[in-house]
Amino acid sequence: MKIVIVGSCGKLGSQVKNLAIKKHEIFSVDLNSNEYKNLSEINSKVDLIIDTSSHEQSVNSTIYAYKHNIPIVIACTGHTKNEMLEIKSYSKFIPIFIAYNMSYAIQLFKKIVHYLAKNFDCDAHLHEIHHKAKKDSPSGTAKEIEQIFKKERKFLSISSVRAGNIVGEHELTFFSNDETIKISHTAQSRIAFANGILKASEFIINKKPGLYNMENLVQDKI
Repeated sequence: MKIVIVGSCGKLGSQVKNLAIKKHEIFSVDLNSNEYKNLSEINSKVDLIIDTSSHEQSVNSTIYAYKHNIPIVIACTGHTKNEMLEIKSYSKFIPIFIAYNMSYAIQLFKKIVHYLAKNFDCDAHLHEIHHKAKKDSPSGTAKEIEQIFKKERKFLSISSVRAGNIVGEHELTFFSNDETIKISHTAQSRIAFANGILKASEFIINKKPGLYNMENLVQDKI
């Protein structure tokens, strides 16, 4: 495939590029790139766009993808409500894959969370830690887990820490009067997310227009 990586010089984008370049032809788009500074500079026909830059830029990338009829994978967080509505509007015309956490394992983690939230009558608290450069707090993953509890009409308290160079940790504790269940997921490196992004790319490339996420990918694999 011919793949454009927007944000290719960032921490995640560079990891995606290093993995993808082994199998695909890569076009690097980044203000710090030696190749392309923006999407409009690309003259070649490409098969897929991967955006790892920022929530603001991902909207522009989606508009470009729509205009050129290209599937897009969005792998950044912090989208506003209006930004999400705009992205969703373009999914009527092109396949769009978006997820706050591209780790395959975290999707399995959320399935376990859903089962426990539904079947264990208790109090619950989620503690999440990320590197100090992460802008959004709580994390997108934390918000997704919170939605799981809301669907079960249960409350989840959340605490967040931004420190050091921690890639990502989510620890969820269920407290009943007599027992405690604790489950956690730790991303050891950004390679876990990069692998998930490439899985998403392979998943979406031949899909019909629509909005897809990691849950669709996991379900497709099971």
